[in-house]
Amino acid sequence: MVSPINYTTILKTLSQFLFSIFILVFINGFSQEIPTSEEALKRYEDISKTMSKSFPEDEIKTYTRESFSQSELETYLSQHFQRMDLLPFIKGHHTMKLYAHLHSGNWFYKIGFPKESIKSYQNFFDYYNLHEKELTSTERNNFLVMRFFAHGILAENYANLGAMDSATKQLQTNMEFTKTLDNVYYPSAINNYGVFLYWHKKELDSALVYFKRAYQLTNIRFPNHTLLGSIRDNIADIFVEKKNYQMAQPLYAANFKFFNEVVDDQTLKKDIPRLISAGSQLVMTNVHLDRVEDAQRAFEKLETIIRTERKSNNLSPESRLEYL
Repeated sequence: MVSPINYTTILKTLSQFLFSIFILVFINGFSQEIPTSEEALKRYEDISKTMSKSFPEDEIKTYTRESFSQSELETYLSQHFQRMDLLPFIKGHHTMKLYAHLHSGNWFYKIGFPKESIKSYQNFFDYYNLHEKELTSTERNNFLVMRFFAHGILAENYANLGAMDSATKQLQTNMEFTKTLDNVYYPSAINNYGVFLYWHKKELDSALVYFKRAYQLTNIRFPNHTLLGSIRDNIADIFVEKKNYQMAQPLYAANFKFFNEVVDDQTLKKDIPRLISAGSQLVMTNVHLDRVEDAQRAFEKLETIIRTERKSNNLSPESRLEYL
């Protein structure tokens, strides 16, 4: 069993680590040799290799708190800060540095340190704005999507800390930033703002306006993208909040069919959790409408999906619980 995280101990360890570095530099009067760019890069790569032995950056376990014991988490944090402190000494390598800030922001977000995540994403944007002209057009294009996600996660971090004005600013910036992009991220940014209004500000009517706007854009330009189903689900959830099951039922029904046919553009597989969720919501909505036979038919289809996915070991605990 993983012991619960002791934030006081972690933060104390970080403070002691950073203070020790300050004292060391102060006492020696900066007499210690400052690493060359090549030396700093080599140290950065060596630390990265050490960290990846237990927690590779491309594995999901690295981004879940449950994967770390407290001592492992303290070690990872110490190594991470040592690695980030080397970046100013490395000349060039702008793409590597930007990815380093992104990884830092994402890791802190996933592991539950919103304040550190905010600092990392701010460092990313500061560095990007400073060196954007030095990037190739291909590199700038590659960072378009990452900038979209960075603004979104920044907003969620701020919202989780209760800084609603800062969260709003990031979400509105994201809508303006993605407006000229020829991809699905503009309607996605609009949908995200609707989610913020719904979940954090409890402004159902305002949220519904943004959900419908995002749905219209997605339905016209990206009718087979899973984002369409996500937005439709958000709209249906608003109707359920308002006890308007008559309006919610056809939306859940459409999603139950939709997620059984389309595949995610990243994984190239069906989104099984959303499929199961849509089926469960359809059953419950039919029950609220006293459509028992319709609920029974939807439940039988859902049972078939559950049995199939259980055999394939594709059934998550969350989906199992929702079905039960």
